[in-house]
Amino acid sequence: MAENYRIPLHFKTGCYGLGELKDSGGECIEFTVCPCDMMMYNVPASGCRVELYELSCDTFESQLKVTYDENGDIRFAELHDGEEIRLLYINLPDEETAEAEVLDFAEQTAEILSAELISRHEKAARLFVEYHRDMWTDFAVKIGTTEEMQAAVDSIPEEKRTERLAEYVKNNSGDYPNAKRIPWDTYTFSIMIMCSPSGTGQKLTDTAIETVINGIRRMAEPALEKTEDYRFIAEEYD
Repeated sequence: MAENYRIPLHFKTGCYGLGELKDSGGECIEFTVCPCDMMMYNVPASGCRVELYELSCDTFESQLKVTYDENGDIRFAELHDGEEIRLLYINLPDEETAEAEVLDFAEQTAEILSAELISRHEKAARLFVEYHRDMWTDFAVKIGTTEEMQAAVDSIPEEKRTERLAEYVKNNSGDYPNAKRIPWDTYTFSIMIMCSPSGTGQKLTDTAIETVINGIRRMAEPALEKTEDYRFIAEEYD
């Protein structure tokens, strides 16, 4: 049987567990937690319905933490499991607030991905940035080495191998090892977009993608050892 939890939009400044929050009868977010480890709620700012999966309904009550800002407005709701924190909701009541939060997330993401790329100490023949706009916005980076490029070309059957096809394969991220793919935090970003005001999601997603790409160009690319035919390729995939 599903359980419903009413979380006040306004409360005393601070961070509280579920048992510390009292339903005063004012504005609330109603979280519905289902036995199938699924949770649903409607975003106050947009009415967007958020559905989250792989949540333990048995631990929801003990893990939920809700933070209120200095004005008593809800800031965010999270699940805390030891050091692991999972965002459930973030208050982005207007476009200005949402854009500031998304830009901050994107800038931090660019720093994290750049540091990881640099730490791998690979000589890059290609540096790929791949992304996909959807309800869950996917984004990742990947270095392609000369050896991986040659392996990709060699995988083309000899009777079908042409100069044009070989060039396509060299520049196609999907033909390089997927295990080397470094993703961003798709989950957190997607929650932010779903919690943004109605009609702003596409613009905010585009802003975030552009910010991360430019950040990687600025921070990671100059620090990499590169081949003479090195290329930076940022493309959206289907």
